[in-house]
Amino acid sequence: MGNTPNPSASAGATPTPAAGATPTPAAGATPAPAAGATPTPAAGATPVPAAGAGAGAAAVPATTLIDVDFDLITPDGTRKINFRLTKTLQGADIVWTINFSLFERKDTTKPFDTDPNVHLAVTVDKAANDKAEKAAKEGLTTSQAAQATGPASIVAKAAQTNPALKPAADKEVQKVVTHA
Repeated sequence: MGNTPNPSASAGATPTPAAGATPTPAAGATPAPAAGATPTPAAGATPVPAAGAGAGAAAVPATTLIDVDFDLITPDGTRKINFRLTKTLQGADIVWTINFSLFERKDTTKPFDTDPNVHLAVTVDKAANDKAEKAAKEGLTTSQAAQATGPASIVAKAAQTNPALKPAADKEVQKVVTHA
């Protein structure tokens, strides 16, 4: 199974590509602020309410600290999963987000479409932040890649036609980073 990381990490967090992998920088990463510095919002950052802030609270811009994606291709070449991990600083909170895009094709002699068949954006549970960090810095393990190309992609595709499965799909996608 192809596990091609496309790292664009900052703050000294350079993912180690898998053997034979070709790293390609992802756009949009912003360096982490120096210790004690006030973070400067990334260009185009979307202001978000500070954690725990109620309605009417001042918006706090999100600063991207790490942004890395992995292209995973199934052995039969019919599916590609783009698994993107983004670490942002929102106020004083670290938030990890997974963007999971599934591309499918019947004819393996033709390229994958540019638009995914399925796309999910999942916020990682704070308890799994350390595992998301490790995956972003070191790349996905074989079992994590298998989770992405297997159960996560199957349930994500099913959720596309059955919205009641969306919570299960989000959980399966999140399991990619927590999978041992």
